Amino acid sequence: MGSSTSLDRRKRRLQFSIKTLLVVVTLSAIPLAALSYLIQRRNAWVAEIKRRAEEDKVTVKQIVIDVNAVCQRLGRTPKNQAELERIMGKPMPNVHDNGHPTPIHYMRTSDASYLLQYELWATDDWIYDSKNPDAGWVQHFY
Repeated sequence: MGSSTSLDRRKRRLQFSIKTLLVVVTLSAIPLAALSYLIQRRNAWVAEIKRRAEEDKVTVKQIVIDVNAVCQRLGRTPKNQAELERIMGKPMPNVHDNGHPTPIHYMRTSDASYLLQYELWATDDWIYDSKNPDAGWVQHFY
């Protein structure tokens, strides 16, 4: 009988150990799954930011081409952004400030020149000055 009691104790300890192990594994899996999900979401967000940044590079080049085409067609710069948008047949595009749409603005500086500008983080501007096209888009800090 002594060996039967000893065997029963071992079985109970083994059952307890298996139950404990299952609880520990389950409780460990939940935070690991949550962490994995958060990492996946972050990676998707970073990939989207990079995709938009590449898209924005095309946008800022294309808007210069579009505005120059309007200027050539008119023989002068548009008087204001509303006139420019009416002639282009579309609103001024947006770039993305860390994922948030940020409008590009048009400003006439003379009959033959204009500025394009957008602001990031309310701390710096990117400006394209048609008087100095070789400079491209220039960053101006406040």
